[in-house]
Order: sequence, then C-alpha cells, then structure tokens
Amino acid sequence: MDDLQEELGQYLAHLRSWVGRELTDPDLAVAAFDRDGRTTAHTTVQWNPDLPHHNVANDLAYQVANSLERQDEISRMLVIEYGPPGQGRAAWLANALHGHFPVTPGQIHAQDDTWRTQALTADGWGADHPLPQGVLATDLSELTVTARALDQTLNPTDPLPTPLFDGLEPNRSTSTAHCSPRARTRIALRALKRLSAGRPEDPAQMQVLAHLISSDITVQDAVLMHTVTSRQHHARTQVLVRTFRAAPAPQRPALAITAATAAFLTHWPRRPVLRLLLHAEPFKPLTALVSTAIERQIHPDYLRQIIVRTARRNPKQVDATQTAQRSGRLTKHQRPRRATSIPPRSARADDTTPPGTGPGLPSP
Repeated sequence: MDDLQEELGQYLAHLRSWVGRELTDPDLAVAAFDRDGRTTAHTTVQWNPDLPHHNVANDLAYQVANSLERQDEISRMLVIEYGPPGQGRAAWLANALHGHFPVTPGQIHAQDDTWRTQALTADGWGADHPLPQGVLATDLSELTVTARALDQTLNPTDPLPTPLFDGLEPNRSTSTAHCSPRARTRIALRALKRLSAGRPEDPAQMQVLAHLISSDITVQDAVLMHTVTSRQHHARTQVLVRTFRAAPAPQRPALAITAATAAFLTHWPRRPVLRLLLHAEPFKPLTALVSTAIERQIHPDYLRQIIVRTARRNPKQVDATQTAQRSGRLTKHQRPRRATSIPPRSARADDTTPPGTGPGLPSP
C-alpha cells in the first residue's frame, strides 16, 4: 500500500470509530473537505431499498446540502458505500450531490475490514486494501487528508491538478521527430510495456509515451492495437489513462481519446469512457468513431476490428509516406487514413452493456 492509500485507509478507520458502530448495508457516509484537506463535515445516511434509486439519492442529497452551512468552503467530497458490492448507491448519491455542490464527489466502497476506490475495471472498483485496525476514536475536524490523496478518488479519469511532467523538448540530435515512424512506434511501445510492468508512475516514460501518441497518428494506432490485443490489456489501458491524467494540457486531448478507445475496446465500464471522451478532441475521426459506437450500442469487438486493421498497415508504406511528405510528392495511395466507418445497426450484439453499467446507474 502506498502512502496515499495508507492515508485514506487511516481516515476511513477514524471515520468508523467516530460513528461508533459497525457500518454495513444500507449505510453510506458523506465527507466534505476544504482546500487544504481539512474535514469540514461528516454525516452518515441510510439508503431505502424499497424506493426508486433516483428518489432516494435526491432526498439524501437534499438533506446533506441543508446540513452544510458553509458550502463555499467545500473543495472536495467523498461518498463511502458500505456493504456488499454491486449496489451502485455511491454512484447515485454522488451524482445527486453534484447537483448541489460545485464538486464531483469521489466514491469509496467499504466492506468488513477492506476498502477500495474507483478504477477502470469490470465492476468499476479497484483492488481491496485492508482497513487499519486498533484506531482510537478522535475528533475528525482535526484530521487532514492531502489533496492528492483525495483527488485520486474523485474520479479516476480526470486530469491531475498539476501535471507530473512537461512536454518533451529533446535535443535535436536525439529528437524523435527525426526517427522513422517504425522507430517512433518501437520507442512508444517500449515505454508502454515498461509502464505496465511494474513502473506505473515513471514520469520520464510517461513523457515519451505522451509525446509520441499526441504527435503521431501512426504511433497512436499502434499503441491502441498493442493495448487491446495484449493479454495485459487492462494494465496497458490503465497506463494510457494514467498518462493522460498526468500529462500537460496541450497533450491531453489526443491522450484522452487514446485512453477512451482502449477502455471501450476492452469492455471497461461505460461511465469512465464517457468521462474520458469529455477531454478528447471533439472533431477528430477517432472521437466520432467511439462516440457513435457508444451511442448506437455497437459491440466493442466490431470496432476493435477496424482499429486493429488500421494499425496494421504496412510499416514500409508508412515510412514511404513520410519520405514523400518531406519531398513534397505525397500520392493518393500514400496519404495516412483513419477508418471512420461504423458497422451497421444489424451488427450490434444482443447484450452490449459491460458488467457494472447500464440503466441502473446514472449518466456522468
């Protein structure tokens, strides 16, 4: 467990001690923090399973909003859902609270002696972490949770407030701009593999990967293909999401659509894919392709075939394209293309909704 996870775990343990009883289904807790991470308010509520989800969420959000007098001091919020997984109550309540507060509440799921935060996985949650034991009750107003620890839970697809690296400005003698497309692709894939093989927070490798994806459509296609066809596709998709979140603003649009496409093609939840698309380049063909596929409920496997086929263009032809562009002799057959066709509606699968998503959850 890293320092940020340990910090959140300690806070959750203190919260449980503060309540003074075991929290379980149908309990939820709501916590508010100021800009410095100081706790400003805490409350626990109980979900009524006999009423429609949206009615319960709206009523609870109204109660919470009325109980907080100084809403202008609230910079971050958390919704902690207790009990068995798969209830989706934290998502409903977080969505309703967003209508009362200018923040997007983060979500945590706690059960027995473990807790987990949101993640791009099949059920929308990350790995379980043990809840610290033997924590004594304390005044929660004296606790501080750092902004970075809270921001990790607010939304796993939103950009970090402060980028982890700057745009790449290499020496001209080593610039990737002077490499062939195949060489740039090899460099990008090497960074992708390193980041997904135990070095997830290496800013130098993220910097290289972000630069190459955002500056070369051929590299972007290749990275997507090697992500969605790999046995480690979840780990590699997480790398693309983390790289997007950590990147400087000019690189985020290209990285957002790359991460969103990988997440969609590997059957990750619809909600975070849509969140990523909010940051993507709106008029680019790939953005339109993924957005239309989601809107029409096209099965990801059909779109994956288009992406993989596009990425497997002959590397020699791509090199020839670059040579022709430099010499001013670009031919019709050498122009880089992006497939934008969508399979017909008849190509839809019977069930296109990934686990943990669908009409039972609110739209982002």
